[in-house]
Amino acid sequence: MFKSIKKLFGNIFGSNKIEVTNLANREEIEEKLSKSDISPTTIKKIFDGLDTLDSEKIKESILSLCLNSTLPEEGVILLVGVNGSGKTTSIGKLLQYYLQKNKKPMVIAGDTFRAAAIGQLENWCVKSNVPLFKSEAKDAAAVAYQGCEEYKKSDNNILIVDTAGRLQDNVNLMKELEKVKRSINKVLPETKITTILTIDSLLGQNSVNQAKLFNENIGVDGVILTKMDGPAKGGTALTIMDQLKIPVVALSFGETAETLVPFEPQEYVNALIS
Repeated sequence: MFKSIKKLFGNIFGSNKIEVTNLANREEIEEKLSKSDISPTTIKKIFDGLDTLDSEKIKESILSLCLNSTLPEEGVILLVGVNGSGKTTSIGKLLQYYLQKNKKPMVIAGDTFRAAAIGQLENWCVKSNVPLFKSEAKDAAAVAYQGCEEYKKSDNNILIVDTAGRLQDNVNLMKELEKVKRSINKVLPETKITTILTIDSLLGQNSVNQAKLFNENIGVDGVILTKMDGPAKGGTALTIMDQLKIPVVALSFGETAETLVPFEPQEYVNALIS
């Protein structure tokens, strides 16, 4: 696992890394920020109050828009996101992340809509030697309830709950996710639930719209940006943090279990501006 995201962001921004010199003008810098998938509203905030285009002041301005947060060390992670956003793969990576921290994770296969999801989770759990709760029940809330009962009996100390992600039917999906949350609360009323949303980083502004939809309906505590090894533009992270006030907690790239890293605002800013 990368000890920092410096190399990762260096690869993402590459030639798009923004050089700020005495000859640079605001329009040039705004254009490069825009090409990095930072929204016009957020770009305006970066420059508000700046009396110079000094790179350190721009860095400070961007850093002020970043939110500090980390992946939870205990409790329940309710992982949500649309199909294809890398949700199941992120669970596999989270298992490795927690095992390296000497935690004892358990997984509930709560995506009752997509049969293949359970098989994929089984593969990840077998590789990591982590218990998986699955059920023949079709009601996701019932599966969550039963899984939480098993978790209570175990010595596991962090629970990851997978969910469905059929956004084309978003009204029913959001109702289902609300029911799942209530079921978890019934069984584990004293346990903190952290709702984490997986977002495909290749979607640009559409990723912000997705995050907004989930946040308005069920509340989102953090975002994992996935597929960061593709032609992603890292500005999506800043736009989500600024516009929705939701922290980016981790970045996921590649297909192996080790390729998930916590988000580090300072390294992000340093990679973006030079």
